Amino acid sequence: MSEKLKKQSVIISLIWAFVGTIGVVYYIKIGTGMDVSPNYANNIIYYFIYAASAFSVYYCCKVITKKKAVFAGILSLLFACICIIGAQIEYLRAINWLWITWIKVLCLAIFLFPLFVLLVYILDDCRFKAAESCVKNISKWKIFLAIIVIWGIAYLAMFPGIYDYDSIDQTLQFLVTGNVSGHHPVLHSLLLSGFMKIGYVVFHSYEIGLGIFTLLQVLFLAYAAMKVAWFLLQKGYNRLFWFTMCFYLCFPLHYIMSVWDTKDSIFAGFLF
Repeated sequence: MSEKLKKQSVIISLIWAFVGTIGVVYYIKIGTGMDVSPNYANNIIYYFIYAASAFSVYYCCKVITKKKAVFAGILSLLFACICIIGAQIEYLRAINWLWITWIKVLCLAIFLFPLFVLLVYILDDCRFKAAESCVKNISKWKIFLAIIVIWGIAYLAMFPGIYDYDSIDQTLQFLVTGNVSGHHPVLHSLLLSGFMKIGYVVFHSYEIGLGIFTLLQVLFLAYAAMKVAWFLLQKGYNRLFWFTMCFYLCFPLHYIMSVWDTKDSIFAGFLF
């Protein structure tokens, strides 16, 4: 890369990252409520986001092609729309689609664009030659162990699990009121309450009982995820297998749902 091109890449990276970071700020700001205006200038995390974004844009300039740009542009715009609309529905209980919303979507898409370009670059054929040669040594229990190790970190960090949402009402029926209804799956309510009761009887701690239930849930969901990845590997979809593994191991929602003691988590595993 020539000296002139390097300078241009640096300038583009700094400007692009600045606009993209603004998109991240406004995206996160949706969750603070419309009447809350925290001082984002003093939040150091955004400086790290800016630096990481600038680095990714600079590297993106080296590998980008027209085909990658089109593909990444479509993905980033789509994903930015999903994030903004989802955040509005979650926190505001309404979709406020104004002209400023388009600007927020565009800024967030600018932040996401280089990340998708790099993702496409990683998924390129030449990048998978080494990865595809490794599949011969992979067994389903190695896949299971890899998932357990990563998800296990979340389990330890949030022990005994996320006790929230419907779980509270479910255990209230069995452990407190005794009035069991079919509003929630009775079997799941019984299992959740039963393990908490066992924890109290054996260890004098409802939390330990909840932790045992959560651990079994993590093991079950990791097994379900392993079956999906192993199926792809057996069918010869090596590239999709690696993408799926990255998705299971890196997407934060999987950590959260694996240790969330709600019926939705187990249902997702049985659905697989």
